[in-house]
Amino acid sequence: MSATEKRHSMADKRRWPRYGLEPGLQAILFLGLFVYVWKGIEPHLLYYGFGVFTPYPVFSLEASFFRTALSTPGGILSALAALLAQSYSHAWVGALVIVTVLAVLLLGIQRLLRSIQAAKFRDLAWIPVILALMVYNHYENPLPILLALNLSVWTAILYGSLGARTLSARAGLFLLFFAIVYYWAGASAFVLAWIVCLSEALRHRKLIGAILSIALAFGGAFVLGHLVFDLELQAAFTTGTPWDPSSGLQFLAPFSLLPAVLYAFVPGLMLLASLAGVAIKVAAKMRMGRRKQKAQPTEQPKRLRRGHAYDRRLWIALRLLLVTATAVLGLLFSRTHIHNERALHYYAQQRNWDQVIALAHRMRGKQTFTRAGMFEVNRALAHRGSLGNEFCAYPQDGAKALFLSFKEITGRLQYAKLLEWYLDLGCLNAAEKNVYELL
Repeated sequence: MSATEKRHSMADKRRWPRYGLEPGLQAILFLGLFVYVWKGIEPHLLYYGFGVFTPYPVFSLEASFFRTALSTPGGILSALAALLAQSYSHAWVGALVIVTVLAVLLLGIQRLLRSIQAAKFRDLAWIPVILALMVYNHYENPLPILLALNLSVWTAILYGSLGARTLSARAGLFLLFFAIVYYWAGASAFVLAWIVCLSEALRHRKLIGAILSIALAFGGAFVLGHLVFDLELQAAFTTGTPWDPSSGLQFLAPFSLLPAVLYAFVPGLMLLASLAGVAIKVAAKMRMGRRKQKAQPTEQPKRLRRGHAYDRRLWIALRLLLVTATAVLGLLFSRTHIHNERALHYYAQQRNWDQVIALAHRMRGKQTFTRAGMFEVNRALAHRGSLGNEFCAYPQDGAKALFLSFKEITGRLQYAKLLEWYLDLGCLNAAEKNVYELL
């Protein structure tokens, strides 16, 4: 081996703790998240709750479906999200899709932070990953939002990598990318606009470019949404987002504000990380005062270099250990009785009454029964001929429980449950009425 090759080999070994250890630990962490989503959340429970607890993500191979998707801003990404949501029917495939989307988002946010010299704050990029998994713990489907964020983040990375130098070139390039993202993801393209705005202000120090990008974004949304696609003025700025009533992306409490948090997170993190970096530099200069720095030796002793490499590895391990602990605590405290409710519903959909009763026995006296879950338990007891003997062994609400006539159970959930109940009783006319209401 030549002297040059030896120097390159030694350099690679010194870089390994930084560029090899951290990605490896992140991959292990994502492997653990995959196992948790697969065996803990169980995406098939979310899939079988579509159309009952949450809106069904409709995807079709008919020409009319594609015409509608292609003629509406955000329709393409909505169709893609609906297609990927079908993977939830198989738990491991759904878990793989979810974790892959989250991993791509994490890498994109960390890449953006590096572009503004704020890589030391890259661990904060795990926050949207953990928040999204907490939403999945409540069996909501944030996949359309995550795809929209991915598209905006990676388009911003592409925009920055092309390196347009003049203001007019950057403005034209931004307008092109904004139009593409707006057509694909709807008004979620404003995330791209704010990222580019902050990039212009923080990376290029061009305030005019930052203001121009925001102005072009609002103007482009008005022209494309209102004039080209003939949307209402308000719809032009909300289409394809949770603030669009037709999107079906509204989450229940306690995650009703989560879409706003996710959309604002990346631009907000870029701004806060940049300001924190400036504050750290100012504080360092104040500590140094006017003292001149002593000349550093050109080459450090081997023992010192090894100590620094060990410290870097230890620091990386501690950082990711903190990320792991945060994820564990977030997922632990966001896990509720909803999992058991969805499991009871899934077993009832499969007509597996023994599993329904077995799960109900394990829950009795330990966990909360929701009214929708108790409805499935009563059906299972009736099908097994033990309703008369075990009816009072579970919390009941009288006659209201038979027809789910509770104020909090209305609409889609009530119609879907009563459809199954009337089919059990052989009341086809009443069942058809509930089918009509669902449609």
